[in-house]
Amino acid sequence: MEVSRPIPAERLIREAIEIYQAQENQAGVAEAYRTYGAFFRSDVVTKWQTYYQRTGFFDTAAAYESRYKKSVEYFVLADKIYAALDDLTARSNVHLNIGITYRIAGDNAAACKAYSESLALHQAARQRDPRLIVRLPVKYKTYEEALEPYLKGANCDQFADTSR
Repeated sequence: MEVSRPIPAERLIREAIEIYQAQENQAGVAEAYRTYGAFFRSDVVTKWQTYYQRTGFFDTAAAYESRYKKSVEYFVLADKIYAALDDLTARSNVHLNIGITYRIAGDNAAACKAYSESLALHQAARQRDPRLIVRLPVKYKTYEEALEPYLKGANCDQFADTSR
């Protein structure tokens, strides 16, 4: 995806899903689903709009016009697996990504709900393990600080509450 080659990227994602499913590697399946969610909302898919409108995706249930919905569906699939694995940190990231997708799609209310869920999951993970290290962009010291621009961008009322 990063080198504007969405067709092989999607093929590789689908192959990864199949391999991880055959290996019964649930963490791998979840990560592949998370990657597929990111794929459907990526700029490279938007740049290839004409191709995808004409040809479609390897996931034949997906359509260009409903790609954001499909993105959320794959993030939700990943979240279900991470929930079964009790991985709060991965779930927090998945909900952040769901929020980003909703924001791009113009559904700020759904984005705000997903961001709130992401924060709650992060806080639960931090409560479970106070030494938890989350990789953040350098300019942010806490997850709450890093989340604030997303909340503001979606006009979420609760953005002022992230410091609590």
